[in-house]
Parts: sequence; structure tokens; C-alpha cells
Amino acid sequence: AATNGLMHACGHDVHMAALTALFRAASRVARSLPKPLVALYQPSEEAYPAGADLIVREGSLAPGAIVAAHVHPDVPWGSVSVEAGPVNASSDNLRITVEGSGGHGAYPHRAHDPILALSHAVVALQSLVSRRLDPTHAAVFSVGWMRAGSAENVIPGVAEAGGTLRVLDPEDREPLRQMAREIVENTARAHGCTARIEVAEGEPATVNDPALAEAAHSLLTEAGFEPASAMRSCGSDDFGFYGQTSPTLMLFVGIKDAPDTPNVPLHHPRFLPPREAVG
Repeated sequence: AATNGLMHACGHDVHMAALTALFRAASRVARSLPKPLVALYQPSEEAYPAGADLIVREGSLAPGAIVAAHVHPDVPWGSVSVEAGPVNASSDNLRITVEGSGGHGAYPHRAHDPILALSHAVVALQSLVSRRLDPTHAAVFSVGWMRAGSAENVIPGVAEAGGTLRVLDPEDREPLRQMAREIVENTARAHGCTARIEVAEGEPATVNDPALAEAAHSLLTEAGFEPASAMRSCGSDDFGFYGQTSPTLMLFVGIKDAPDTPNVPLHHPRFLPPREAVG
């Protein structure tokens, strides 16, 4: 438990406790289990390289299937969402650098303003989703930071920005990355600047195996849960790496309107599922 006043606030403490409880129970009936079980506690889930990526690269894990559960405040309490196909998006970090030529703010015609070029590029990049992607598919591009200059009256030589490109359908990932490069480079060129995008490839999409999803869905009522409506998200999780080697299944366990629990989103400072969520 964190003691420095900080927390991750994504439910992973609940997941750790639930997995520990599950394996304590399983150890009592280990001889009667139809298959051996391995617990994976998501090391370095939001670091680079991600823990699941490193485990897959080691090549020592060869299970028949890998199943995960994630508490979610958009799914009603007492229910679980189990869907086949993509349920979490891939995530890539994009770093945009625009180079122009600096000058005095009073004489912009003698400079090539990288801030103006970058601003137009950021706006143009929104067309990745609105005009370059099948409207029945999900994706999102978000800029998290912009940086340029050091004085109010000086046009700098360089402007930078960083953001994430998240794509739910795996086949859309590389085309959108390439389109992002084209938009940035050509927009900068139109303003007399040059630009480049550095892509830090993150988690792949989490894609649920249809057979596993169907099997799990059939067991929900027996386990005391109601089937929830489809839950698909442009959030990402390093669990997606396991899908490169094994059939995978991510279940979303509902905590919306849970007893004595605030209805707040993931990563909110008041996000705190009840103890009952562990069971």
C-alpha cells in the first residue's frame, strides 16, 4: 500500500487482493482442478517496457488461456461484461517536433513560426478520427502537452507536443499512425517548417477470444452475476500483449452504484471500490 499520499486509482489493488483470494481458495482443491493455474500480478503495468511485454518476450509462459478481471465504474454493480473481440484499445505515444526559423514577434513575416504550424497540425490531427476512420470503429487522438518558446515577444525555432493515439480495432493502428505522420509533415511544410513524429509503441489492443467469452458468459448466472451490456473502451492495458501468444479474456466487473461507493471514473482521487468487489 502506498504511504506517500499517492495512489494509482485504477482498481489494481482490488485485482491483486482478488487474485490472492482466488489462489488461496484454489490451493485447497488443487488436486481436483482440471487444469493447473498460474497467477500473474501485472508487474510494471503502466511502465515501458510493460511487464506483460517482458513476460511474453521471455518465452517461458505457454498457457492454454489467460483470463483477467478489471473493476469498472461504468458497469452496474452485481454484473459483469463479457464480450468477444476488441474490448480495450492499443495505445501509442506520439511526440511531434516542428522546426521553423525564429524571429522577433513584431516581424513574423521574417520567420517561419513553428508554434503556428504545430497548432494547425494538432487541429488537423483530429481528422484522423472524424474523417479518416470508419465511423463504426473507435479511436481517439489526444494531445497531453505542448512546449515552445521562452519569451512573449520571440518566435522560437522549435515547437513540440506529445499525445496518445488509441485504436480499438488492431487493423486500424498502423494506417492511423502513417496518416498522423503525413498530416504533421504536410501541415508543417505548408507553413514553411519541417516536422517529424516519433512513435513510442505501447500496448496492443485487448482482444477477447470468442470461445472464452461464450464460456464465461454462460457461467455468470451460476456465479451470481448478471450479464452486463457491452463494455468496450479506448483505455488500454498491457494485458493485450498476452493475446500475441495465447487466447485471452478480459472481464469487466461492475462497481457502478456499489454500496457506500462514490460513482467516480477510473483514476479519480476518490475512486475506491468496496471490499465486496474483491470477492
